[in-house]
Amino acid sequence: MLMSCCNRSAAIAPVKGNAAGSLKLSPREKEIIVKLAWGIATRRSRGNLDLSESTVKIHVQGILRKLNLASRVQAAVYAVEHGLVVDR
Repeated sequence: MLMSCCNRSAAIAPVKGNAAGSLKLSPREKEIIVKLAWGIATRRSRGNLDLSESTVKIHVQGILRKLNLASRVQAAVYAVEHGLVVDR
């Protein structure tokens, strides 16, 4: 079950009106926050994005700072609640 969840494809949805905080995110940060929402670990994300693990961690820190969030879990919840994650 967990593996099937992580293997799903996710797309980045267009930013909607009240998702103003997400306008601060770069396209790469939006890709990463979508992966966070799907629960994909940093090591696995880096392979999918062609980035080093440390680069992904830096992007996650930037996402948390820009959206004034305290954890990766809060970032994942934010992405879902603000319509950044949609099924393909």
